Amino acid sequence: MRRTMHIVWLLLGLALVAGVSAQEPSRQDWREMQRLYADAYRYQRDYKPGEAMRCLRRLLEMDSTLVGAHNLMGYIYEDAYANYDSAMVCYRRAVALDSHFVKGYVNIGHLYYLDRKYEEANEYNRRALAIDSNYADAYFNLGWMANEQNYLHEAFGFMRKAAAKGSKAAREWLEKQEE
Repeated sequence: MRRTMHIVWLLLGLALVAGVSAQEPSRQDWREMQRLYADAYRYQRDYKPGEAMRCLRRLLEMDSTLVGAHNLMGYIYEDAYANYDSAMVCYRRAVALDSHFVKGYVNIGHLYYLDRKYEEANEYNRRALAIDSNYADAYFNLGWMANEQNYLHEAFGFMRKAAAKGSKAAREWLEKQEE
């Protein structure tokens, strides 16, 4: 009986949350959410991670389905705090919310790269390319990892693709190799 009541309350709570989150935000809420995201991005760029995180937490309280907010929070955890576990949670949440969020897959791949888990890193960069074959960062990452593993033929191929897709870093890498 107790277990049944617990399940009923849990389902009721889920229904209420679903109903609340399904409501369209007011125009004022949209403006506030846009301001919070812009402020978070500016604070991150100005290397004020605490302020950026404060804005992102408030933003995610308003709407927990904002893929860009989860991604930016992951980037701050990774870059400012070197907290790769929390960054991974944020990036995974972003791709769970949007399975076509290419940057999220590349970010997950980057964390695996930092952990020297090249197979997993390659897998996530290839997932990104399966979604968007023009995504230069994924080609660059694959090239960089191939270079580190001394697979130079593959490295050049990926770096050429990245450069052709607009990657300045790939062009610079190719120019250094030609010296």
